[in-house]
Amino acid sequence: MKNKKFLSLIIVIILALGTVPYIIGNIARNKITQMANQISQMPGYTLKISKYDQGWFSSHAVIAYGLDQHTLNILEKSVKKDDRGMLTLLKKGLIFDVTIDHGPIILQDGIDFDLLTLSGHLQNTGSNSVKQKAKTTGLINLFATVSYRGASKITLNSPAFTTDHSNFTGMEINISLNSALDHYNARAKINKFSANIAKTTIILKQIDTAFSGSRINKYLWLGKGTVSLGKLSISVPNKPLFSLEGVTSNYTLDKENDTALTMHWQSRLAALVAADVSLKDFQMNLDVNHLDIAAMTDYIKSIQDVYQTTKGTPLTPQQTAARIQAISTRIGEKILKKSPELIINELDFSLGGGVLKSNGMVTFNGQELENIQQLSNPLELNKRLIARANLNFNTKLATAIIAIGFKRRMAARGVDISRISKPRLDKAVNSRTMILLQNFVARGYLKRNGTDYSTRFDMKNGHRTINGKALPVVPGK
Repeated sequence: MKNKKFLSLIIVIILALGTVPYIIGNIARNKITQMANQISQMPGYTLKISKYDQGWFSSHAVIAYGLDQHTLNILEKSVKKDDRGMLTLLKKGLIFDVTIDHGPIILQDGIDFDLLTLSGHLQNTGSNSVKQKAKTTGLINLFATVSYRGASKITLNSPAFTTDHSNFTGMEINISLNSALDHYNARAKINKFSANIAKTTIILKQIDTAFSGSRINKYLWLGKGTVSLGKLSISVPNKPLFSLEGVTSNYTLDKENDTALTMHWQSRLAALVAADVSLKDFQMNLDVNHLDIAAMTDYIKSIQDVYQTTKGTPLTPQQTAARIQAISTRIGEKILKKSPELIINELDFSLGGGVLKSNGMVTFNGQELENIQQLSNPLELNKRLIARANLNFNTKLATAIIAIGFKRRMAARGVDISRISKPRLDKAVNSRTMILLQNFVARGYLKRNGTDYSTRFDMKNGHRTINGKALPVVPGK
């Protein structure tokens, strides 16, 4: 009798262990679908499950992660024809082949008690020779776990490799999501990437990013983030084309009160070289206040609805552009009615040995604004704007800026600048600079203190002044 009970118990346990993985497989599929939907609601991104073959103990899926259609449309307008190949890759997104192992017990590098683990790699992207040298099946590998409580951890990594034309030290991205899928933390890091393509050398060093966010409604996320970049340079033999060094940026988007958001942004840049511009010690520190939560939510929801093609015939590009224009006008009106403000706490940089230090603010008075069409009247717009700007700079900065403009004008006229001797060129630029500065000082637009200059612009109630001196009113303005 005891043996029969024991045998029955064994049979029950075997049946349970055999059927539970399939039941959990259904739960796992629903969880992955839910996560994909939640991630796709984040502005700028989309995650789609294009294929899902559910098995008993494990399942196979094809997942595509990339930019949403609204973001791609913005990029398409700004990308040059020569860069269409990159745009094509962005449209396709990252497509992963993944294997999902179901609980209750997962035997993968040991024993794990999780709802599911997900592992996979990027579909055939990149040459097989690169994969062989990297000793990997994919150039980007994916691993994720989802606990029974619903919390998720996701890791994306790319192995280090060296080819005849490139060197990459690897990349790792770590993301964690809570069980409610309303809070995330993310971190990404790349130490170095270099490539030589068609005699063009690209060097990228020390990228480190960290972001965290919390959902406040179905469409809107708050949070903070930091981005740092050691160096980015693009050059051809004996000629640098573009160089960026020592970049750090951070932002915070938070609630100002129950109906409005506030954003703080701070960026620093050690050096930028592009064509004839060499910028150093750039610093920007700004705040944007009184951003209406309802309006921001409405904008994200409306943009998502425009690109929702699950029902009916997809919109044509012209129809899409018209709807986005209508949405922007409607949301812009809502935002302006809440009197937003931009405060530039600091905007400093050095150029050609000269220095600029500045700050300012712009506030829009949205009280009693009935509709945005009122602002087509310049007098109405000017009355609602409050602005202030303080600029302090020296002669060297003015000379550097005028030199850039002078050289570009000469080049546009077909003049070969290289044929003009440096002393002659410097003399022409210095002369033009001093004439302009003296003229502005005489008219009261600049105040001079030795080689330093300053000016203050104010605008309020439709009146504009520079250094306290009223600007002439232009008819019809």
